[in-house]
Amino acid sequence: MTGGARDALLHLAAARFADGAGDAHVYLVAAVLVGGAGGVAIASHLHVRWLDRRGWPAVAVHALVFAVLAVAGVAVIGWHTLNRGGWAGAAAGAAAGGPAGIAVSHLDLWLTRWMTRRGAGTGRAGATRGDAAARGRAPLTAPRPATTSRVRATPVARDLAGSVSYGRSPATWTPTARDTAVPTALSWLLTAAVAEECVFRGVLTTAAAGVAWLPGRAACLAAAMAVFCLSHLYFGWPQVAAKAPLSLLATVLVLVTGCVAGAVVMHVVVNARVWRSARPAPAPRTAVPRTGLGGPAAPARRRPPAATAPRATVAGEGP
Repeated sequence: MTGGARDALLHLAAARFADGAGDAHVYLVAAVLVGGAGGVAIASHLHVRWLDRRGWPAVAVHALVFAVLAVAGVAVIGWHTLNRGGWAGAAAGAAAGGPAGIAVSHLDLWLTRWMTRRGAGTGRAGATRGDAAARGRAPLTAPRPATTSRVRATPVARDLAGSVSYGRSPATWTPTARDTAVPTALSWLLTAAVAEECVFRGVLTTAAAGVAWLPGRAACLAAAMAVFCLSHLYFGWPQVAAKAPLSLLATVLVLVTGCVAGAVVMHVVVNARVWRSARPAPAPRTAVPRTGLGGPAAPARRRPPAATAPRATVAGEGP
């Protein structure tokens, strides 16, 4: 074989290897995008089938799945998925994310409570049950078990509240009351906020912004924002609508600054305020009086009421 033929074969093999590597990269990018869009379904299946019976809360599984997806997106697509604007964009985004997060958190809580009050089963349903009981008939709907969160859960979660234990998980993808309730550990909510922003505003928004056709780019950005809102369907439709301002402002902030730092700060502030408003109030503590020797004090004896003489009846006054 001549040297020219050998070089031609090597060049052809290198070209085919490059084409195969390019195809593999395209497949990996598609897998990351599909995984990011379906991260909630992946986390829910992992939680219900294996991790729920081991005591893992749903938010923890959700945060870990999105953290893995964020790392995969950076490894496959590149670091520019998180920061295209450099240190200046990161600093500007972080500075704007704090005040924006406070404003969005107020709007989030207001929308949640407003939609919860307007939803079925809050005002009119209660009156209907009361009226039916007053007329001697059976109530139209059975009382719904309460959850530990002020944010109303989905109907499936209310139906399963208190009936499913950690040792006995259902085989279907259905949340329970302990899944929709805000966990006591703030760290999981903050981890979920960072991981979600790296996936939704990092990987998915970067891919949507890279579409050359302007209408297609707008449609992909709208789809990424809608997927983020729908990922909160676990907590009910009020939460889906309440996350629309956060999704919109975080996407605008990332597109302007070129970095996810502002969106991360905004989401962290929102989750921290939601956790603070939704956690159950601590039980009041009752102080036990103690004697000088350190032991509990003996209960005080009650004196019998003193006998009172009957009051004389005044003219014009009843008995």
